[in-house]
Amino acid sequence: DEGYAPKSMLLYIFSELFILSAFFASYWVLRLHGTTADWHALAGDVNIEAPVILTALIILSSVLVHKGNGALEAGDKSTYANMNLAALVLWLVFIVGTCMQYADLIGQGIVMGTNAYTTAFYAITGIHLSHVIMGVVLFAAAGLQGLKGKTNESMAKSTAAFTHFVSVLSIFVLLQIFYW
Repeated sequence: DEGYAPKSMLLYIFSELFILSAFFASYWVLRLHGTTADWHALAGDVNIEAPVILTALIILSSVLVHKGNGALEAGDKSTYANMNLAALVLWLVFIVGTCMQYADLIGQGIVMGTNAYTTAFYAITGIHLSHVIMGVVLFAAAGLQGLKGKTNESMAKSTAAFTHFVSVLSIFVLLQIFYW
């Protein structure tokens, strides 16, 4: 029996999609009906290159986790652990990069309540950041468990499903928030 973890993770992801859809629907309504000044107050001040690089790191982590799960299926627990720990490092870089971007914007006086766009920006990127923080915990658990030789398929599948979900979310956030 593989346990309930993979099914529970899919249920969690499904519930998160509902929450995220409410935030994005609000963003789209504001974006389509807001004033031009609201939307351009932040647009010229956001570093566009950083989110692209950070999103690429999240996508790379999906590749690493996939490779690690393949190694686990072949009985190589060490590679499984190392791939999860490498993904953890990438997600930590994402967290630091996002916090640096927030600090830069706050230093410019662009805060959550500046206008509707900044509120949506911080809300959506903050929710995304919370998912990345949760992923760091999952990678730490999977990686440390793997280093001890104590792995299981249920944990591997759950971590992979979450990683792929956050990768897709990263692309979506990048395209909606930074390029629309």
